[in-house]
Amino acid sequence: MKIKLIITVFIWIIFIGSYLNKKINKTEPQKFIEKETKNLKLSDEEQLKIQDYLLSARTEKYECERDFRKSKTGNIIEDKTDYGKGKKVIYCRAGKDTPGYLVKGVIRRNGNFDINNKWLNDTLQNFIIKPRMRIRQDLVYPLIEGINEQNTQTPVCRLEIVNTEGKIIEKVEYKAHDFWEKHPENECKFYYSGNYRSRKGFIDMFDSVIMVSGKRLNPTGKINTENTPLDFSIYWYGYTDLWLDYIEVSNEVSVRLLDGYYDMWIRSIESIEPGKLEKIKAGYMVNPCYNYLANKFQK
Repeated sequence: MKIKLIITVFIWIIFIGSYLNKKINKTEPQKFIEKETKNLKLSDEEQLKIQDYLLSARTEKYECERDFRKSKTGNIIEDKTDYGKGKKVIYCRAGKDTPGYLVKGVIRRNGNFDINNKWLNDTLQNFIIKPRMRIRQDLVYPLIEGINEQNTQTPVCRLEIVNTEGKIIEKVEYKAHDFWEKHPENECKFYYSGNYRSRKGFIDMFDSVIMVSGKRLNPTGKINTENTPLDFSIYWYGYTDLWLDYIEVSNEVSVRLLDGYYDMWIRSIESIEPGKLEKIKAGYMVNPCYNYLANKFQK
């Protein structure tokens, strides 16, 4: 009975928090795209506006073994388990490795990006941050009342988000219960498969509860952020084994684009400016957004 009550309260807290987060962080660009595409018979000028908006989509994946300047604990290994399938990750072993930063000092590669429009200004975007990691399955599953239920509160790690001015704007704590998933047979049961997770919590209807506005992340709207203190670091507390794969950072345009949300509007664009996609290909917005748009526009 006690566990069922905890489940109910926990689900409602996450649901309400995530809903409010979405409402608060609704972006101006989204209002723009909805306004501009009510009538799909678009003028050339309207097509160019939508084109520029879609080209602001950005997803960046920072691999833990190569895209950070510092790692003060853990070791790079090939996770040859069924969970990792040979993927290179940073592994920290409780009781052996010293607590500290797994990754710190992200290496930015903006590249030769010579396209400029107002939607590329980060202050007009919201950003979703997804660390992909896993813990030991047997820490929290199966959950047995009176035996291991206290393990759900075990501190695992902390995500620190540093903006382009060098200020820590978010500290997101991960505990063991943040790795729970929907049970394949009973959604009211606690469950963890042991797999890598890129969501915090088990409410899969939301992309992530870790969302920051571009106004906080990049206050002055710098286009090139290579030489800024911008960072996404992970601090490990040392209480349980942790495997860290990568940290993915996406703006909301990217998330919606890759989900197919804008396909109808893409079909309304009759042509794209010659050479524009090639310029994007040479810049930092290479994959997966560029490939998605290239395939759509070239059909």
